[in-house]
Amino acid sequence: METGTLIQALTDPRDDPEHPVLPDDELRLLIAAGKFLGDLCTALAAHTTNSPTRAALFAYTVENVHKILDYAQLQAAKTAQGNLVHEMPADTLTELRAISDAPGPYLQGETALPADPRTVPSGLLAFRDTTEFLQRTLAITHFDAKARIHAAFALLPGTDVFGNPQPPRYPILAEQLRSGAARVKPTAAAARKLDKLRPGIQRQSAPGNLGFRIEDQVARSVKEDTSRNTKRLLEALGEELDGAATTPTAEEIRAKTGVFITKRTRNFTYMNLCMLNLDAEVFLSHFAQTDNPRTLAGNREAMAAAATRPGPAAATETNEANGTTEAQDGPDWFTKPADAATFGTPTPAEGYDFGDDSMGMFNTTAPRHRRPHAPATPPANPVESHEHPKDRSREGRRRSAHRPTGGLRTS
Repeated sequence: METGTLIQALTDPRDDPEHPVLPDDELRLLIAAGKFLGDLCTALAAHTTNSPTRAALFAYTVENVHKILDYAQLQAAKTAQGNLVHEMPADTLTELRAISDAPGPYLQGETALPADPRTVPSGLLAFRDTTEFLQRTLAITHFDAKARIHAAFALLPGTDVFGNPQPPRYPILAEQLRSGAARVKPTAAAARKLDKLRPGIQRQSAPGNLGFRIEDQVARSVKEDTSRNTKRLLEALGEELDGAATTPTAEEIRAKTGVFITKRTRNFTYMNLCMLNLDAEVFLSHFAQTDNPRTLAGNREAMAAAATRPGPAAATETNEANGTTEAQDGPDWFTKPADAATFGTPTPAEGYDFGDDSMGMFNTTAPRHRRPHAPATPPANPVESHEHPKDRSREGRRRSAHRPTGGLRTS
């Protein structure tokens, strides 16, 4: 039986065959069908105990129903957005919630729905937008609610500002989703990634053909249910589009730059920051100065002067007081502070006596300057030295074993 025929048969009153099917009749049938579906699944799970074939078909059917309900979530989200449900009065939303939790009187026709508000209520609204309405009334996360809204407007047909019908933004993905060939979550994620690639695609010579081929590749990967491969494909496409571009357009800059919240926990908020490379230098110099207040990072004038100065010659600076030129102590991009001290080249240590402990540590034939050994004076009380006599003899043997006999040791 077709869906329309079933709805007509279940909603038409017997005394009025010409009674049209009203939206309230369809809502009552949907509520009853949901309860009937739950009861039927419970009965099948209890009765299918000795038939693997029926158990497998039961699992397949429930999975297909799950895909249908996932698609229906997008339809409900778009309907809520189009009807501005977040602008409804709080009392009306409370009545609707009570009907949803206990639909018995509404199914029997004993309770009617509250009237639709004709104007926006005055004062502070219960919800800022549809995303907050879905989050707080359906007990889902903010990101799930936002993803539903985005997927609904990207993968479902709609209308423009003048009321003219418009196809989905990504027709290939939308058809796979409608037919049940792909799941909602990976398809919605692919649509969000394609939105980020749109500015780069529009910059190409044939954006329409290129966009169709890219969407077809992504749709085939999503249909195969390989999320990892789909992510790699989208990353490769993004890198190729970025590499082919010379200068980003204003639309691409507007679409990619900004601060994006990726995760929020009880105590922390995670963000992604995207900006132009020229603007990033300001942030990088700020970070460097935070680590080291005396750093010269971010000195644009010195960097520009170093970039335009030819040759590897040492950088110089002019003393305005006497007109002399002094060499800088650092590389080309280094700007010497006024109060910086200049250190000369240290002279090598010649003839320095490093002591007996350094004997054998330097591979050299230079004459060694040895100090005469002072005679060891035993302490008056051996107990006060805290040193065992065997330890002193062991240390002496260790020094004798490591003392060279003179000259270079050859193998």
